[in-house]
Amino acid sequence: MTKQLNLEDIQGNVIRAYGKFGYPKARYFFLNLTNAWVGRRFVKKILDQGIVTTAQRWVRVPDPLNPGKTVPFGPDITMNMGFSFMGLYLMELPTRTLQGMPDEFIDGMRKRAFILGDKPAEDIQPHQQPVMDSAVKEMLFKKEFGEAPMPELPSDDPPAWMGEWDPIWQENRSRIGSTDVHIWISINAKVDFGTETPVTQMGAKKNVLEDYTDRIQKACEEATAEYLERFKDPRGQIKVLTACQVPDEKSGKKVDSPFIPGSAVFEDIVLDQDLEIPIVAPVEKDGVWVPEIVDRKKHKKGEEVRLPTPYEHFEMSDGIGDPVFEGQFPDAEMAAKVKGRGKWMSPDREWEPLATGEFLLGHPDESQELPPAARPPEFSNNGTFMAFRKLHENVGSFFGYIKSQAKAYANSTQGSEEELDPENPEHLERAEIILKSKIVGRWPDGISMTQAPTWKAWVETKRRFSITEENTYSAWVQRINYLRNPHASDFKFGDDIQGYKNPNASHLRRVNTRDYLDPLNEMHPETYKDEYGKPNPRINQNATTQLNKRRRILRRGLPYGDSNLYDKGTKTDETEQGVAMMIICANLFRQFEFVQQQWIEYGLDFNSGNNTCPLVGNHDKHNRFTVPADPAKGGCPFIMAGMPTFVEPRGGEYFFIPSMTALRMIANGSVDPT
Repeated sequence: MTKQLNLEDIQGNVIRAYGKFGYPKARYFFLNLTNAWVGRRFVKKILDQGIVTTAQRWVRVPDPLNPGKTVPFGPDITMNMGFSFMGLYLMELPTRTLQGMPDEFIDGMRKRAFILGDKPAEDIQPHQQPVMDSAVKEMLFKKEFGEAPMPELPSDDPPAWMGEWDPIWQENRSRIGSTDVHIWISINAKVDFGTETPVTQMGAKKNVLEDYTDRIQKACEEATAEYLERFKDPRGQIKVLTACQVPDEKSGKKVDSPFIPGSAVFEDIVLDQDLEIPIVAPVEKDGVWVPEIVDRKKHKKGEEVRLPTPYEHFEMSDGIGDPVFEGQFPDAEMAAKVKGRGKWMSPDREWEPLATGEFLLGHPDESQELPPAARPPEFSNNGTFMAFRKLHENVGSFFGYIKSQAKAYANSTQGSEEELDPENPEHLERAEIILKSKIVGRWPDGISMTQAPTWKAWVETKRRFSITEENTYSAWVQRINYLRNPHASDFKFGDDIQGYKNPNASHLRRVNTRDYLDPLNEMHPETYKDEYGKPNPRINQNATTQLNKRRRILRRGLPYGDSNLYDKGTKTDETEQGVAMMIICANLFRQFEFVQQQWIEYGLDFNSGNNTCPLVGNHDKHNRFTVPADPAKGGCPFIMAGMPTFVEPRGGEYFFIPSMTALRMIANGSVDPT
């Protein structure tokens, strides 16, 4: 029996990646407050509405994709929230509680930029300390020197390395209070089948995203107005900051947006059968709201519908191997969910869920210790930390670079078992798919290169799971079903130390090393011979994930930007698209920052020297990626040199995700560390 958690006390985004549960649209808000009173009033107003989503188990209903099976049914929209360190400071949490927070959380992402690889190594300037608003500077100068002419003061402009960051993150932690990000809120919504339109609840005039946006804005306005009425002081405010700029639907010009709009990448699909999609809604029975099928919407064969895909903007399936921990799923589901997503113990014990304390405070972690946490325990327990990062994807550079390398790669395969003709357009297209799959470590549909290392093996694996690239509803269902299958995650790297199957410096192998780093693994097992001189590969059959299980991170968030596929011709390096990345873990330093610094921005553990991750690493200086090939099969390694940077940070911050108990303590001002 797995660990039992108080799910009603845990925020829902810790347990669930909403995008996988049918919520392909989202909005991410960032709020600024000026004092504790308005902040507490705002949080209380949100809590009083009962709209913060918990991790409570959802009722299961018939699965529309797979007749005879069931899936969890959640609300039409979810909401979760967190606080930056400066947000907790302005909420006037006790000093002892604030002092108990981890250093990296107190510092914030801006100050940790060098560790994360966002700040170039040659920039040796110390962290830029917060500066004052120009009006405040002028006021203080006049107070000290009267009407004397004010000298020119140092510029408040952000440092050069932050030049591509969005203004909200350039200004965060740069001015004392006035532009800091204090509260993060996310809302995720379901959509009407076959469209990108968020659902509208029965009797409502607006869809759920618009409704919750209005609720957030209204709570800010009411808290601000109540402070003014009570204290006669206009300085007590809480407001939604401008999160980014988005194209105006009518003019196409960029306009300020109070949120980052998250959206799955959608695809136009043709129905190859008549469909009846059940409309499920909450119905009151004996004072309890339960989901029931209230209607069915019919769709005719041949109709074109728009459906979400698992792709990000490079059109590679994403977010597949998210870790599984004790108590996350019911016992009946755990055995299948944990395969390839937990920790590998031994051939006898196989996969087991990770310790809860790797992701939630107040629970034992993999060292059998409680993670360090601020006092009182009631405040920290069932809370966690989150790194929010907005990552821009240079789609033009990515597809252009892959295309430029295809012919050279085809030439490198001459004489091997996977020989490609560099003059054959079909083979060049195949080379492009192979190269981007080698970079990621998975084929575009999510099949691991560890399980299907060659084109032929990929074709066979697709046949086995009935996966095709057809533009039909049945094919779309099969592609989605495969990603739910344990096969998508159930593999290890211990028998592929040299990366002949899956390059050992691929993105997949960097972010989740599995058993690759077991110290007893042999680098060149094929060179060993037994006492009679016969080949005797010393593959470590007992390799485990002991050195990896303390570096796992939960991945949340959605892509942002144009929701079309790349071939629609609407995306370039200059257009706004990428991933709103939310990383959840109990220890930002040991988990997120370690993976980012040591495995993404450095390659020594993967026999790649200083070369960074080929997909999300900074390629300004170290821009090579080697595709290994087995010489026994006639192959030779292919070196991809001069790679441009495909993914660039646009800013971010660290947040504390409180439990529901802690949220109520914050709202009531009752956090007491004694």
